[in-house]
Amino acid sequence: MPNQAHCAIATEAYAQLSPKARADVDTLLELEPDATLASISTWADEHRSPATARWHFVNIAADADCHYVAERDCPGGACVVGAIKRQAAVFRSTASTPERLKALKYLVHLVADVHQPLHAGRAADKGGNLYQVHAFGRGTNLHAVWDSGLVLEARKLSAIRTALLKLETAASTGAHCACGEIGIRANLPKGLRSRAFGKLVGCEPHRGSIPLARTIPRHAPLLGAISTASLDNPHG
Repeated sequence: MPNQAHCAIATEAYAQLSPKARADVDTLLELEPDATLASISTWADEHRSPATARWHFVNIAADADCHYVAERDCPGGACVVGAIKRQAAVFRSTASTPERLKALKYLVHLVADVHQPLHAGRAADKGGNLYQVHAFGRGTNLHAVWDSGLVLEARKLSAIRTALLKLETAASTGAHCACGEIGIRANLPKGLRSRAFGKLVGCEPHRGSIPLARTIPRHAPLLGAISTASLDNPHG
């Protein structure tokens, strides 16, 4: 999972901590200057080694119908499930503050990893890494679509909706301004930085114009890209 996804998840997780849990986390983070839960969320990837590589995923047997069995799928605790259990035990213990901070770094990362469906996949296609797809206008693999493709497309969609809402607000107040003057084009994906987009939204909005942002379904680009993606299974 890419940095931006881990940071987003960690930011959301921190916002939902209870006051007591947040105070505990803040105490641990004070060991490192300017550290936040988001900034440490990628530490486990940055310090991955042969000994910890298997901590980021679990392979489920192909004939197990997605049913996890620890003895079969996580021998010796060498998988994400076992790693989370071990690090959670350290975090809850009376271990030293540095040890508990290290456990927190693993937990904030690995819990995010295990919520990406293909981190609990099959060894045959390496969790979807060998399953080639065409999505969002480019060739990639199924694991990467889940890891970063959906996140990046969601951010693009958010930028588009924000830009349209700004224009709608300007229109509702009777403001007359060029798209460039309010910095809209610079914040849009390249595909929309065009005169065509300017004509669509109207560079000189007027009072009572159509609320354009509301005419675009929140998830239309994502769903469209997924539904029209051509899948090419390299394994036949």
